[in-house]
Amino acid sequence: MKKLTQEELDKLVETHQLFKSSKGKLGRPASFIDLDLSDLSLEEGLLKSTAFTNCLFKNFNFKGAKLKHIAFRDCKFINTDFTNTYINKCLIEDCDLSTSILKGLHFKESLINNSLLNGSNVIYLELTEQHILKIVK
Repeated sequence: MKKLTQEELDKLVETHQLFKSSKGKLGRPASFIDLDLSDLSLEEGLLKSTAFTNCLFKNFNFKGAKLKHIAFRDCKFINTDFTNTYINKCLIEDCDLSTSILKGLHFKESLINNSLLNGSNVIYLELTEQHILKIVK
């Protein structure tokens, strides 16, 4: 698993957003596979149309971020802060969100499947047109 720095994450997100906004003419799509994103931040950021597979988000900061059309598969979120994060049309599958902070999370038209939420703080969670297939204890 490769450990990313904040600068590397910012560059990946920037080139991915450029790729999406230019309809593939500039930048390049981001690949988030087998990455350690511990102690990094996407606070107040915007990320669309990508996937994270087998990534570690330990002490990651998603506060106030807007995530749309994102797939999280086989990811581990330890003490990850999703306070006031907007998750729209996303997939969270086979993930461990134990001990994550989900305060004020806005979860719309998204799917959680076969994922752990043990010890997570879920105060003021807004669920709209969501689909929760299986949460594992």
